[in-house]
Amino acid sequence: MKKWPERPPRHQVKLIAAGRRDGENAFTVHVSDMSYDGCQIRSDESFEVGEALFLIVPRMGEICVRVKWVDGARAGLRFLLEQRSLDWRQPPAREG
Repeated sequence: MKKWPERPPRHQVKLIAAGRRDGENAFTVHVSDMSYDGCQIRSDESFEVGEALFLIVPRMGEICVRVKWVDGARAGLRFLLEQRSLDWRQPPAREG
């Protein structure tokens, strides 16, 4: 049986942040939990698994993220801390 790696602990938060697709206007997102690797958001925007975008968090600035899962208005985002831009020609960084 495959053993999944332990994921970092999630911390419940209530943050109003912004999301932005490359070259588009920002939209509101509500961050409900956060870890070192990513966060869960709620938004009126639609997302696609694998989509890359920017998450703009107060006091943290603009972070490149990739959508890992979507469930209605909720989505799980993985932080891409080694990336500084959303260059669609580059393959996503290998995630372990």
